[in-house]
Amino acid sequence: MLPLTETQARAVRHAVPASGRRAVFRLPGVPDSERLARALTRVAEQCQALRWRVVDSEDGPRYQVHEYGLNKLEVIDLDVADELGVLSTISMLGDRPLRIDTGAPWAMTLLRGQTASFLVFVCHPGLLDRFSLQPLFRALSQAFSDEPVDARLSLDQQALASADRHSRSR
Repeated sequence: MLPLTETQARAVRHAVPASGRRAVFRLPGVPDSERLARALTRVAEQCQALRWRVVDSEDGPRYQVHEYGLNKLEVIDLDVADELGVLSTISMLGDRPLRIDTGAPWAMTLLRGQTASFLVFVCHPGLLDRFSLQPLFRALSQAFSDEPVDARLSLDQQALASADRHSRSR
């Protein structure tokens, strides 16, 4: 089990549901949703950070890796062609409360349109930091292209906690 950083502990607040951090990517055309779903499953199985859950321990809340709760790609066909409708759908997806103690504290949705699609990733704020999204989406792109996925997908949670303790001790 790994300790939470001070920032993560504030975000978790004893595993209370929280609105998620989101990343949105505009994709040209209509991607193969089944291939994207397989790529997401492959990445989620390799990325420890997507399997972290907060559990209570004698020393307070800690991260623990669980093998259950891997999310699947959700696909929504867009009926609207206007930008406002797309933004409204993205906002609704990002506002769904996510828990970090049960299930999967993240979701990925493909908004499939006629001429363009959008990939929406939402995660509990205690799960990832803003710098963790780039390796995650690089790995997803590699998996979608049937390339080997970089094994260095997991955040170094221990290093984050150590850096947090060091900065507080100054």
